[in-house]
Amino acid sequence: MNSNGPRHRLRLCEIGEDGWLERLAKSLGPTAKEIAVGFGDDAACLVIPAGGQTLLLITTDVLVEATHFTWQTATPATLGEKAVAVNVSDIAAMGGRPTAMVVGLGAPPNCELARLASIYRGMQKACRRWGIAFVGGDTVKSDKLILSPTLLGEFDGPREKLPLRNRLRQGQDLYVTGTLGDSAAGMMVLMAGRKKPPPLRLSECDRRHLSERHRRPQPRLREGQLLARHLDDLAMIDLSDDLHKSVGLLCKASGVGATVDVQCLPVSAALRNWSRATKISLKQTAVYGGEAYELLFATAAAPHTIQDLFRRHGLRTPVTAIGRVGGRTVRWQNFTPSPVDFRLMPYEHFSS
Repeated sequence: MNSNGPRHRLRLCEIGEDGWLERLAKSLGPTAKEIAVGFGDDAACLVIPAGGQTLLLITTDVLVEATHFTWQTATPATLGEKAVAVNVSDIAAMGGRPTAMVVGLGAPPNCELARLASIYRGMQKACRRWGIAFVGGDTVKSDKLILSPTLLGEFDGPREKLPLRNRLRQGQDLYVTGTLGDSAAGMMVLMAGRKKPPPLRLSECDRRHLSERHRRPQPRLREGQLLARHLDDLAMIDLSDDLHKSVGLLCKASGVGATVDVQCLPVSAALRNWSRATKISLKQTAVYGGEAYELLFATAAAPHTIQDLFRRHGLRTPVTAIGRVGGRTVRWQNFTPSPVDFRLMPYEHFSS
């Protein structure tokens, strides 16, 4: 034994998910010339064939029972749909088009076949909606249900047009599509269940809106494609994580700061009603509520230019300017980032 005592062996819980990913990225070394984008964005990107113009996108997202979902917040059918949608959202953030999917399934031996069949019907329904070929996968025994889809996609354009996270530049505006916070509120509504009398004074319409935003996220696929095709200075990320973390990821990748005006964040009427009923901060829910699956992006283009672009292609998706790129740090105007309501604490996979 060393005279200084046993050597400390670092554990995942000491560095967290982000710390592990940073270490992994550094250890991978230089990428081959066929790899246009490697580690660190919403999807990896390969040039197929080598030296050609077709860019192949690859992404995967794992859903684990009791970590990413419970049967109180999901049905087998909505779980299947969501498993596909969260991966489509990654392709959307790269401005791409999804093409084919394989799925790894881990299931307990006593899992009911009817439940599995319903999950796969949900995945098939989502694949038909997004034009994805469902081409197979693998099945293994596990202690709990695990879904691990891997989605392939294509980017139709030169690699210089890829809307990568490291393309933030001084003077760009920050935008988000849709509204924020609905999914986080929807999860809490589902967790509260249908008790009699209802625990919240919330209309059935508001309950349904918030619950569906959590169970059935709508990836902004066409929006991402249009933005990537028509804007030359685009940086983009999908809001699978909360807004607070996602702005930080963009700024860190680009080595630049930003200012976000929380007063400008778009929220739905249902979320406002929920916030009044629960006394949970509307601003904190919009900033820290995850799983929105909207697009956060930066460009020098004016708001009316983006909205006109969407309208010309038949989209009514709201787009809101929420801040500006500049400085060295991330600043949050009209908001105090902490303390955070414990119900909105960002999830850390490896925290002890």
